Amino acid sequence: MALAIALGAAVGVGGVGVLDSAVGSTEPSASADGPRVTAHELTATGTESTSSTPSDDATAHTATPAPSEASNTTWREYRLVVVFRNDDIQPSHEFSTMKAVDRVFVTEDVPVTNAVIPFLDGAAISSSEETCTYLRELGRRHPDTFEFAVHGYSHENRAEFFGGSEFGSIPYETQREWVAAGSEELAACTGTRPTTFVPPMNTYDENTTRAVADSELEVVSGGSWFTRSYYGETGVFRNGSAVHVASTNGYVSNWTTMETKSRAELEAEFDESYAEGGTYAMMIHYPDFDTPDRRADLRALLRHAKSHDGVRFMTVGEVGSRRSNGTLVRTDEGWRVLEGGA
Repeated sequence: MALAIALGAAVGVGGVGVLDSAVGSTEPSASADGPRVTAHELTATGTESTSSTPSDDATAHTATPAPSEASNTTWREYRLVVVFRNDDIQPSHEFSTMKAVDRVFVTEDVPVTNAVIPFLDGAAISSSEETCTYLRELGRRHPDTFEFAVHGYSHENRAEFFGGSEFGSIPYETQREWVAAGSEELAACTGTRPTTFVPPMNTYDENTTRAVADSELEVVSGGSWFTRSYYGETGVFRNGSAVHVASTNGYVSNWTTMETKSRAELEAEFDESYAEGGTYAMMIHYPDFDTPDRRADLRALLRHAKSHDGVRFMTVGEVGSRRSNGTLVRTDEGWRVLEGGA
């Protein structure tokens, strides 16, 4: 069931600068100049490690490897790993809002995974020179802030799997074709090969994780509401061929009315995750922050998170790679992270 997509020219967004306006201090006004794509779902400090028996997600306690003195690394304890995932990056849709949201993460020095739709409305994202120039420059100037992830193939609802899915229940061969094509397209646009796959509608199946691994990606990030039902797991876990980093929170509280959470609600949810320890993975969609007041809510949430001790910010990809290489280890209290390096 291969899908043929014509690689036509994407509609450009005129009159918008590339990077300066993305990191400047002026809040641009939002523009509704394209189709809205939505999904169905919704300073790092630590202490030096003293224990030698961290626990893993699905295993008994294991000894922590000793840090290498030569590489100047140290195991540190954190209560909460915090991830922000910004979905639906695309050309010709509220470009100034997208840049304004990026600017919030830059000025607050908080990393974020920007999930980019490779093909939309019959066009490859690489055909939008303005978008790709902007993303390349964003990644070049702020490599520690932005990760670019593959957000599906064309972000279409193709199956009734778990209420709606682009990938779930689709044959493996087709999923493999879509993931590989999307990865190549995103690499052509951003100049960086992605390691993270974000399925539209936050749903996927075991064939998706197989396709992700076979396309040389490491991480899949859907929704905890889905992974709880499908895998019996939430947050960060390994199952099949990939590390799963499921979103645990979102900005929209009602997808029918598009009602969003108040600043107090956002901070209360964060505090609840902090009290529990483990993972806080916030899914946002940049068009939802189309006013200065809403972006102020986002900035306040980032600052609220930074005000807590024992918080470690990561991109989705960093969580996945660290879980794979053993430098991020689950403990009873939270996480152990191997910091530093040669």
